[in-house]
Amino acid sequence: MVRRFIAAKQNFAGLQMLVPVLGGRTLKTCVAILLSVFTAHLCHLSAPQFAGIVAVLAVQPSVHRSLRQGAQQLLSALIGAGAGVLCLSIFGPPSLVFALVALVLMGLHVRWGWTNSLLVAVVISLNTIGSQGMSHLHSGINQICLVSLGIGYGNLVNLLIRPAHGPRYEQLLLRSQREVFRLLRTIHKDLSRGVATPYVAFRRHLDNVRMMLDEGKRISVLMREDHKFHQETNPSFLHAFHTLESMVERIRDLNKSLQRLNEEQSQYELTRLVDVLIRVQRRVVWGRNCHFSFVDAAFRQVDDYFHTRTLPVDHTAFMTQASEYHLFVHLLEYYTKLKELMGEPSKSYPLAVHHAQRNAGA
Repeated sequence: MVRRFIAAKQNFAGLQMLVPVLGGRTLKTCVAILLSVFTAHLCHLSAPQFAGIVAVLAVQPSVHRSLRQGAQQLLSALIGAGAGVLCLSIFGPPSLVFALVALVLMGLHVRWGWTNSLLVAVVISLNTIGSQGMSHLHSGINQICLVSLGIGYGNLVNLLIRPAHGPRYEQLLLRSQREVFRLLRTIHKDLSRGVATPYVAFRRHLDNVRMMLDEGKRISVLMREDHKFHQETNPSFLHAFHTLESMVERIRDLNKSLQRLNEEQSQYELTRLVDVLIRVQRRVVWGRNCHFSFVDAAFRQVDDYFHTRTLPVDHTAFMTQASEYHLFVHLLEYYTKLKELMGEPSKSYPLAVHHAQRNAGA
């Protein structure tokens, strides 16, 4: 029975690969194709399917990108059609002309940095040269009309049904915060037991979180591009993911510092400090208010602990204390980024004033 269940589950998983995933952009693209080809048929344009091909290129993940690339593609279509009509009028339609026109257009588009519309220009020119049963000028106008229909309907559909990246952004931000929280708890566990997680295993978790943050930054760029079309949104979308990325790098530094620590040494002060950070970040993930003044006091207390410790008597003790202090500095940088994530006023190094006051008192 168990084997049959496992086999059935594997077969079901294989069948799932054949089920298409229909997202919002996919449906919008299909609508744009339908309208483009239908209108091209109504206008009795030659090769109406080409309008649908251009519509696929016109529906971009952001409205800003659709409008920008649409204008560039339309200009490239004009250049391609003009080049096709000119070469057809001068040289006729031999095979060498096809290659030469494509070579010139590709070279110019690379020179101008218009690689997004390079394909449109080349295809338009080749279709213009290869058109049968119509005049040279009629062939070029036909191609421009097809491109205009595809770009127009693609942008119209994208404007009427705007890309909704907000829910995806919020979901990725929450998941990223939770994964960073899990990394911090791993550091706390390593400090408590006095054994660091091997960096190879720890790095796999770090890489997964980095991939999630990269996806979040990609969504943030799309949201920032469309900010002018959504006035109620915040334009600084990337800040949260950049801050989380810095926090992940500090956690990586924490793990590397833990690798150098003597396992027999007690890390009570640092363990307690990480415990305080975990409590604060738990409140951040749950959306509750955080009392950062108490955490600042905890950092000042641990800083005093390091400055009142006896000096190391040998090289091993020196390396241990240095690694412990590096851990403390990385925790402080992590905490500073956490405050930035919550919109707290940045005081850069919270202990700078504390150091000055202590030195003045001394």
